[in-house]
Amino acid sequence: MLTIEEVAERITRAEAALTSRMRAYRPLVEVYIQNLATDERLGTVPTGDEYFIGQFDWTDSQGPKLLALSPPKGSLRQKASVFSHPFSAQYLPDGFAATSVPDWRLLDRQRYAFTYVKREFLGEARCLVLDVRPKLDRLSKSGLLAPAGGVDSVLETVVNNLEVTNNLTVEPTVRCRVLLTSPLESFTIGHTIVLSRGLVDVLPDEASLAMMLAHELSHMVLGHQLIDTKFAFADRLMVPDGDLLQTLQFRHTPREESAADAKVLELLKNSPYKDKLSDAGLFLRAIAANAKQLSNLIRPHMGDHIADSGQVPRLGELMQQAPALAPERLDQIAALPLGARLVVNPWNGRVDLAPAEAVALHSAREKVPFAVTPLMPYIKYAEPSTPASAAAR
Repeated sequence: MLTIEEVAERITRAEAALTSRMRAYRPLVEVYIQNLATDERLGTVPTGDEYFIGQFDWTDSQGPKLLALSPPKGSLRQKASVFSHPFSAQYLPDGFAATSVPDWRLLDRQRYAFTYVKREFLGEARCLVLDVRPKLDRLSKSGLLAPAGGVDSVLETVVNNLEVTNNLTVEPTVRCRVLLTSPLESFTIGHTIVLSRGLVDVLPDEASLAMMLAHELSHMVLGHQLIDTKFAFADRLMVPDGDLLQTLQFRHTPREESAADAKVLELLKNSPYKDKLSDAGLFLRAIAANAKQLSNLIRPHMGDHIADSGQVPRLGELMQQAPALAPERLDQIAALPLGARLVVNPWNGRVDLAPAEAVALHSAREKVPFAVTPLMPYIKYAEPSTPASAAAR
């Protein structure tokens, strides 16, 4: 009986052998694309088309390419130009050659996770269905994603609480990771929920954390697309670190966001946090109050928008349950300062929970929600070391 690890090893070896053989072939490739638009009556309708014919070529180490046999039509270009159709989609022929393999740099277990899903017949052949997903390797190599650690386990415990109390079984198991950036980010890649360090820092309580995690969990439960199909192109993530934030965008349509918000309310009302939802709504009020003056913090680079132009379009029902913001009250903590919860090791990017205990507030000036935590160095004189020989006397 083969284990899933042995099956994955056989798959990767076969894929590597096929990839190696493909370098010797030069078949003709015809690309025909139809651009579609949503129509309320007809569903989707074609709005235009593109055509390209070329020859598959893989003679160098830069990956498969398509050599033109006819002039590209429409917006198909051999090289993208910022001066032609600046606001329209630009299709690159080489990108279609790249789809001939899942990852031309080799599909292996070091960079991809293989998870057994089920058995299924494909025609007459009985097959194993595996979920194959990237291990967020590109984000890790760029230094944007913190190494797996204890904070991930804390986030996953909250997710597990939501699943158990709502009788949910999500397969593969939901994992959580921390993005090492300050803007308030939350998004999902496959079955991994990613929260930014800044977002975890400013969340004032576990109910608010559960609200953010429940939103991403809802997208999974509702079957929304969790990996954008544009990342099917093997060269999509082969970009310099400076272009990475512009390339990686994990956002959902307004309709999916509305459906997820409704699901969030359902999940939270059945959860251990159901009696503290006003605290979560208070955090949203604080977001709305600060969205204009702190636009670079509250506007995400990669995930879905929490607020836009001072308005919080999501989870309005939770905001209505929350009391009005009262910045002068010491007993109302709507949001924490940046740096309040997590400590980042600058040498390896590891994040840990801050060891400091909560201190009673004596003034409203100490609350500073969303503010950068001031650095207060503590310096003392070095004590002279005692020689070992003297200590032994």
